[in-house]
Amino acid sequence: MSITISGFLFYFFFYAACPSEAFAKGYAIDYGDMEAIQTGVNLVDIFLNNSLLGLMLSVLGFFTAGLLTVGLLFWNGYMLGIVYSAAFRVLDVGHLLYYSKHIPLELYGLVLFSQMGFKGFFFFREILLERGIRREAFLDLKGLALPTLCLLLAACLEVL
Repeated sequence: MSITISGFLFYFFFYAACPSEAFAKGYAIDYGDMEAIQTGVNLVDIFLNNSLLGLMLSVLGFFTAGLLTVGLLFWNGYMLGIVYSAAFRVLDVGHLLYYSKHIPLELYGLVLFSQMGFKGFFFFREILLERGIRREAFLDLKGLALPTLCLLLAACLEVL
């Protein structure tokens, strides 16, 4: 349930910032002239930045009962929408898709991290209603493996 909420919030804020005409057109893509943009950022920097965001979504989101998770999803979705809105004006769709090849894995990893952040809401709700805390309400540190792997693979794709 919380994965659905996380994905919905992110994509809602993303599409709020993106122009609708950019998605309405059909494009033919020529991959022959694609080349990487050299930004000076390496794999470790990208992975650590995304991991920090993931930890904020999960751990800090847990302790704020999911409020920080909603705020970070809003901010990142909205900023990504603004960047894509500007990119649609400057780049053609082929280049835009090439430079966005890492995004599905990265977003999936961040949505999995935010699922853990939303568990804090249910944890504090159980405390306030004095129902007793169930084991499922706690953070499962084994659940950090899959989103971390997704972020690592996304960082590898991003530097290619």
